[in-house]
Amino acid sequence: MRPHQAPQTSPGCARGSPRVSSHSPVLLPPSAHILNAKASSPNNSGSLIVSQCTTSLRTPGVSRSAYVGSPASRTKGPDRSIHKSIDLENPRSTQQQAQNQQCAILAKKVAQLERRVAEQEVRILDQQERLSHLEKCETQNDAFHAVMRLSDEVSAQFVEAMGKLNDQFKLVQADIEYINGEIAKIMGDTKRRQQIVTQHGANIDAIVRDLAYLKKTFHRNLNAHA
Repeated sequence: MRPHQAPQTSPGCARGSPRVSSHSPVLLPPSAHILNAKASSPNNSGSLIVSQCTTSLRTPGVSRSAYVGSPASRTKGPDRSIHKSIDLENPRSTQQQAQNQQCAILAKKVAQLERRVAEQEVRILDQQERLSHLEKCETQNDAFHAVMRLSDEVSAQFVEAMGKLNDQFKLVQADIEYINGEIAKIMGDTKRRQQIVTQHGANIDAIVRDLAYLKKTFHRNLNAHA
């Protein structure tokens, strides 16, 4: 059989009153209702209502000692222990403040990220505009290069055509020179033939004169014998 141990009490509290931990919710004993009744009487008008302490426990950021500073709460030992346990800092309010701070930090970080995202969106739009401008310039450059290539092709075809025309002109010029040579030969032959004709004409004239002389001589001789 284990010996029966009395429950631990906080300093200044009567035996039988449980110790109130700073990390656990405060449970008011039945004496709190007695204090509530005493606070409502005219003799204890300076005391605070203990029920307000329970309300303060539910309010984040409100110290428990704000409602427990009445003179009536300092008279009795059990009541003093209750107020001393209530006077401890609420871990929930501290945790709530830490969570609020973390939320504020996260909100700032989210705002910074949103600003960065907006800046990145602006930069992306700027880059897209530049890219579209570069694409237009590239298209214009491609068109210009296409025109230049077409011009080069036309120039090459023109040079090729001029070369062919030059070759044909040389052939025609050679033909013309050949024809001129033939014409010169014909003209030379014509001159020689003219000279021959002229010489034959002179010979014919001499023959005609000789025939006329012979005719006269014949008639003269004929008359002489007659």
